Amino acid sequence: MTLTIKIITILAIASIATACSKSTDSRSSQAGTGGSLAKFTISSGYLYTVNYSELKSYDISNPAAPVYKHTASAPQAQTIFSYNDNLFIGARDGIFIYDISNPSKPTLKGQASHLRACDPVIAEGTYAYSTLQGSSTCGNVNPGLYVYDITNIMQPVLKQYASMPKPKGLGLAQNTLYVCGEEYGMTIFDVSNPESPKEKKVLKDDTSYQDVIVAENALICYVNSGLLLYDITDRENPILLQKINQ
Repeated sequence: MTLTIKIITILAIASIATACSKSTDSRSSQAGTGGSLAKFTISSGYLYTVNYSELKSYDISNPAAPVYKHTASAPQAQTIFSYNDNLFIGARDGIFIYDISNPSKPTLKGQASHLRACDPVIAEGTYAYSTLQGSSTCGNVNPGLYVYDITNIMQPVLKQYASMPKPKGLGLAQNTLYVCGEEYGMTIFDVSNPESPKEKKVLKDDTSYQDVIVAENALICYVNSGLLLYDITDRENPILLQKINQ
């Protein structure tokens, strides 16, 4: 089985598990599960994509015949994450929040700026979590985990910073946050108090951790050697179930 087929199979299982677990949420139940480094997402029958300068929306209520709807300006956009009626766009100079209560035409309604950096972002409840990684291409910033209060979604407020050497993709399972750190492994935080993340442990597997997808009690890690599949029934103590090498 090729790596591509393996990835599709695992992500399909993850998407089905997530959709079933959220069947009471009409918006979430129509979307698959993507990682925090994704450049596209699906929400409520619409596909949203970002490139370096634009956010595009497509009506996919008929998947066989997608219909282009709108293009919004999204300068230096790199990643996209959907949550409730919002899209969180990670860009090189900040986090941008778009309202999709009118799903065909996203509108910018809030942002949190920072120095130029590479910036995946996820959100849950009234908090957003972002990682910044300073480098020659991403800019000179303090690399680490940044926590924002988004109670007022039009004005996110930075609440906490945790230093990390090479933070990349991240995923959240209830009160447990998983942050990839390339060759430094994957750091597990207790975020039961989001404004005071507590590091619990670091997982290492002689590889470079890039991004994660959380699907109920499964954690799928994209690493430079392929995929790692963990059981996270015990959120803070993942059990490695399988390695899928390229």
